[in-house]
This record gives sequence, structure tokens and C-alpha cells, in this order.
Amino acid sequence: MKNINLYKFNELGSTNDYLERNHRNYEEFDVICAKDQTHGRARRQNDWVSMEGMAIFSWRKGKTGKLRII
Repeated sequence: MKNINLYKFNELGSTNDYLERNHRNYEEFDVICAKDQTHGRARRQNDWVSMEGMAIFSWRKGKTGKLRII
């Protein structure tokens, strides 16, 4: 099984946006984590509010990779 790398940032606009822009710099299952998100993306046009202590992250999955949860 491959190691999972965790990249921590104090602040990002959006972990999802960051990973979309920089996906070539990361491997499958790498995790991007931020202590604070200033422009997080929510579903269905809702606003995302980042509160201290929340688990805020996005992870990269390859196009052909299969996810297996044990």
C-alpha cells in the first residue's frame, strides 16, 4: 500500500481550488489540509464558513485509481 502524504497550510482560499490548480505537483491520495479557508466551496451555491477546529481538506484521486476502504 502507498503512503499518504499530508500537506498542511495555515490558510488557503479553498483546498479544492488549490488542488485543482496544482494537481500535477501531487500524487494520488495526497491530502491538502488548511487551518482556515477564506473562500471554501460549498454545494448547491451555498456559502462555506470555515470555523476554527474544523477538518478542512481535499485529496487527490487519480483518473483510473480504485479506492478501497479497509
